[in-house]
Amino acid sequence: MSAITDEFEAVRRATICLFRNVEPAAWMRKGTANGNEVTVRGLAFITAGHLDHHIEILKSRYLE
Repeated sequence: MSAITDEFEAVRRATICLFRNVEPAAWMRKGTANGNEVTVRGLAFITAGHLDHHIEILKSRYLE
C-alpha cells in the first residue's frame, strides 16, 4: 500500500504541475480525445473527476 500511495502522490504532483504551467491562451485550445473534441480546460475538469472515480473505487474495494 505504501508503494501505491507514493505513486499516487507522484502522479498527482505531476498533474498539478502540468496544469499549473498551462498558459492562459492555451486553456481553450481544442483537440481530440477518445474520438471527442475537448479543450485543455475540459481535460483539467475530466482529470479532477477521474480522481474522484479512483477514490470511490478505493473506498468500495478496500475500506468497506
